Amino acid sequence: MQIQAGKLTHALQLLELVVPRKPTLPILKYALLSQGRAMATNLDMALRVRLPECANETLVLPVADVLAYLQNVPHYEMVRMETHQGPLEISRAGTRVQFTTEKPDDFPPFPEVEQRDGEGPIIAAALDGDAFVSALASVSLAAATDDSRPVLATVCVTLGDQTEFAAADGFNAAETLYLL
Repeated sequence: MQIQAGKLTHALQLLELVVPRKPTLPILKYALLSQGRAMATNLDMALRVRLPECANETLVLPVADVLAYLQNVPHYEMVRMETHQGPLEISRAGTRVQFTTEKPDDFPPFPEVEQRDGEGPIIAAALDGDAFVSALASVSLAAATDDSRPVLATVCVTLGDQTEFAAADGFNAAETLYLL
């Protein structure tokens, strides 16, 4: 598989948000690239990122290690990734690096989003990006900043006619509504 370094970096940075720092299973520190998507999970939360370059191949790569390598690769360069029943090999401009990998079959299954008559996901909303960021910023100050209680370090977004944003850290709470 061949992909622009910047595009791979961007996808892995998004997936890094759900990759656990101390995984309960070794496979959870990896991302699965398959069927035009890059996917990662911590078993509580899963994230998929569209990545058309991996439509024909299946690769499992260590997110943190590959991101560390890509820090020194110019974003415009093309990198080639392949595995031959062994380590993942990433090559570019005359250099090759190998990473340990896992079998794609070991990756936890991803739930499919329910669809209505092929129309797409049941839950969907179109939001103005600036308003979304503004609403997140207005409530995120009430979210916890430590990892001792991860559920309190989040913002709850409830979609509907009025999209609700809420956060609380056990002492403070904030809520705002966004009209669609």
